[in-house]
Amino acid sequence: MIFDINTNHLIWPGGGLNDLDWLYPDYAYLISMYHASTYTFPMPTMAPAPVNPPQPQITRADGWNDVVNTGIVHFISITTDGQKNFNTGDFVGVFNPEGTCVGIAECTGNGSNLFLAAYGDDGYTESVVDGLLDGEHMTFKLNRNGVTYQLTPTYSTEMPNYDGLFAINGMSQIVEFKLGPTAIGEAELSSLSIYPNPSTGIFNIDGISDAVEMVVTNAHGQVIYTRSIGENTLLDLSGQPKGIFFIEFRSENSVRIEKVVLR
Repeated sequence: MIFDINTNHLIWPGGGLNDLDWLYPDYAYLISMYHASTYTFPMPTMAPAPVNPPQPQITRADGWNDVVNTGIVHFISITTDGQKNFNTGDFVGVFNPEGTCVGIAECTGNGSNLFLAAYGDDGYTESVVDGLLDGEHMTFKLNRNGVTYQLTPTYSTEMPNYDGLFAINGMSQIVEFKLGPTAIGEAELSSLSIYPNPSTGIFNIDGISDAVEMVVTNAHGQVIYTRSIGENTLLDLSGQPKGIFFIEFRSENSVRIEKVVLR
């Protein structure tokens, strides 16, 4: 893989992506290789003179925040099958648990894989959370003419990272997206709370007043528990191994995902 951290163009054979035409002198690139190696570019270069080198691509979607390119990247390739529910001009975004959009790509409908960079949090901007932390759950949404829809991904196990968790320099491929309800009803679950967290086994779930489907998955994306609830309840994970779990709450118009830690 060769990645231009400035423009988001890359060559990634494993992800089915190739839109990086030239490597310009004095510009920075990230390179990932199976085996350590060196290469010396012949001089003079055959590349055109970098009088007007490629500029950063700025992608915005109505109602979503501007994404910050922190240079800390988890690489995501969305296959053509993964885009079958998308229309040309749609925007697909990846979000951190705080609801901040940390990566965005526009669907072009050109019949090729789509690259989505999920950016990690910049530790030097201490007062601002502008990306994902290592091990945090990535959620996805679709923006269609300003209306936001929930997306549920299916990952390819052929890639190193298929558990849905952010990893620095991670590589993931999404082979299917299920298009869920619009996210305009997110406020329905805004009062939901889970405590204590971390816990030794028992979690209190408060703020439930209507019918909600609750699905619990482990860090590998495996569903370990599902239940329909309509009121405050207790969740007992004491029989599970210690670690990180994700609880998805889905109502008719809203989806919310929370991370819990079992100690």
